[in-house]
Amino acid sequence: MSQFKFEIDSKTVEAFKEALRKKKAKTMTYGSQVIKDITILMEATISDKIARESTDTGRLLQSLESRYKDLHGEVITDAEHAPYVEYGAKPHRAPFLPIYEWVYRKRLDFGIKEKEVYMVAKSVWDKIAKYGTKPRQQWKRSIEEIEPIFNRRIKEAMTKALRE
Repeated sequence: MSQFKFEIDSKTVEAFKEALRKKKAKTMTYGSQVIKDITILMEATISDKIARESTDTGRLLQSLESRYKDLHGEVITDAEHAPYVEYGAKPHRAPFLPIYEWVYRKRLDFGIKEKEVYMVAKSVWDKIAKYGTKPRQQWKRSIEEIEPIFNRRIKEAMTKALRE
């Protein structure tokens, strides 16, 4: 999956460099805690969006994993379909069987009878072939939500490190 990253504004970068020069140990300690907290918040935010907006087995949701150490944090997934959920897809002939299986699993949610599954799956298949799929952008929206929180928290951590 493509990577998404937070951007730290230039003032924050300068404050961080200053804090590292003056008080490296404290800066690392406080900065690491912010990275840990924000990584956990990011995973929770993405998870919430996926849970509210997705309609399938939960494979994408269950595949989310966060890692953090020192000044590095990441939320990752190994779900092969994650990029297609995030970015959408251009019109194409998707494999029919996964669509059929999805419609079969969701038939009760959709209020369709078992004998109608093929017809609905074929309609979905044809629609993807004609229009593609829309991007959900759950990761992008989560980053946009959390980035200001991250910048504020990292500035606070640097200020605290410099005061001690």
